[in-house]
Amino acid sequence: MQFKYFLAASAASLSLACGLAAPVQAQETTSSVRGVVTSDSGVVPGASVTVTHEPSGTSQQGTTNNDGTFSFNGLRVGGPFSVTIEADGFESSQVTDIFLQAGSPIRLPISLQPQQQIVVSASAVTGATATSNGPITALDREAIEGVATLNRDVRDLARRDPFVTLDPTNSRTIEIAGNNGRLNRFSVDGATFGDDFGLNNGGLPTSRGPVPIDAIEEFSVKVAPFDISEGEFSGGAINVVLRSGTNDFKGSGFYSYTDDKLTGDKTRTVTTNLDFDSKQYGGTLSGPIIKDTLFFMVAYERTKESDPFDNGIGAGFATQIPNLTQAQVDNVTALAQSIYGYDTLGLAPSAVENDEKIAAKLDWNVSDDHRVSLTYIRNTSDQQIQQNTSISANSPTLGYTSNSYQAAEEVNSGTFELNSRWTDALSTQLRVSYRDYNRDQTPQGENFAQMVVCLDPTSVGNATSCSTAVPRLFFGPDVFRHANAANTENLSIDFSANLSTGDHDLKLNVSHTDVHSYNLFQRRAFGEIYFDSLADFQARRANQVQL
Repeated sequence: MQFKYFLAASAASLSLACGLAAPVQAQETTSSVRGVVTSDSGVVPGASVTVTHEPSGTSQQGTTNNDGTFSFNGLRVGGPFSVTIEADGFESSQVTDIFLQAGSPIRLPISLQPQQQIVVSASAVTGATATSNGPITALDREAIEGVATLNRDVRDLARRDPFVTLDPTNSRTIEIAGNNGRLNRFSVDGATFGDDFGLNNGGLPTSRGPVPIDAIEEFSVKVAPFDISEGEFSGGAINVVLRSGTNDFKGSGFYSYTDDKLTGDKTRTVTTNLDFDSKQYGGTLSGPIIKDTLFFMVAYERTKESDPFDNGIGAGFATQIPNLTQAQVDNVTALAQSIYGYDTLGLAPSAVENDEKIAAKLDWNVSDDHRVSLTYIRNTSDQQIQQNTSISANSPTLGYTSNSYQAAEEVNSGTFELNSRWTDALSTQLRVSYRDYNRDQTPQGENFAQMVVCLDPTSVGNATSCSTAVPRLFFGPDVFRHANAANTENLSIDFSANLSTGDHDLKLNVSHTDVHSYNLFQRRAFGEIYFDSLADFQARRANQVQL
């Protein structure tokens, strides 16, 4: 259980942060518009300022302070937004086509003229800047749709950041500024979706990420943010903000398919025997439930594909395991059935992966000063993992299907967020999130010891290790899957308040996190039995037993 609170004050050349613990783990899900209104005679206090999110009609009103400044926090990301300024003795002025990024306020210097109404786009405002608290790459909806991704993986979005590399030898792990992928933080609409036990190399809770790509409004990668609201990572912060509904109904759908008949069957002189197929489909729907007031978004994505296994005898693109023949594989299978009554399940031609994602979001404009959002995310995935197969010339090995396991993951998450504007200077955000994560690693074979058979005809030399270059065959559940399960429940309550005092912004963060964890792991719970030769295996003479 954690309880943390922080206070910071900042100006153009001053920053101060103090706290009693490590930084809180909340991410920014909203943005801000700030600025100063001036005229030829100086600053303009008391001017009326209205900020409007054009697609949904959501608006906030306020007035400029004595120094002509204004500040609006807790705004949606994306856009377009418009800012309208009205003051006695001046014609109204309007800035349009403003697009916002989470945690990166935009500052607008507005100059009023005692003439006709002025309407300009944000890009034409001299001195308009978006500020960030460190190196960041942020992709809006248009940029996300332009990213090339064959398997709709969020890793393909992350690699747009110049500090990100994907390690193709390690499950395409997201490495940020050279750090291990397990040290990153991944969050969706403010809720942390990290891998609590570090079991996934990429640092994500599931193999492909928890949300459909079509449901993402903004995707950002932060390398070294110095805002006190950022924490719980030493690699990088990957933040996702989901899309929200607008006053217009919008929808999309997709379907993709490929299989072994749509690819080649030979690479140079090697003939391949592939057996796989891949299907991906899904869609999104968003719109108003009550125009200008209540909006919804729902997205669905499903992946089902099979990948060719390295079955050790030259199928697929795999390199054949040295000194191993199909006859030897079949012989051990037959002996296991006739002598030990155990089915090795043979060699699987392919591994099947399933992944299903559902994301839903409700946005409610309670009033001009209060906005509520509710987010629900469900992600289930499972994938068959092959074990104990190696093409090493000195120590070749092959695992039967019964030695593989099914890795299954399930994530259910909900987030409540309330953004409030109490005065022209004070705004608050309250976020409550809950996440339930389950991970199972179920052996493909029935409960049994892991059996290891050396293919030496008779035992030679050291009776607990196989001769050099002689293959070993593995069947029965692998030793790490005999007793293996994990579950975590995370409840987080985060509150932040922002107070603008002209030259300084004061920020208060309070965070409470409660984590319940269950982890079961016992190696060799059913034992591991080694046979130093085929003769020993056939005679039921074990050379080593570990339990």
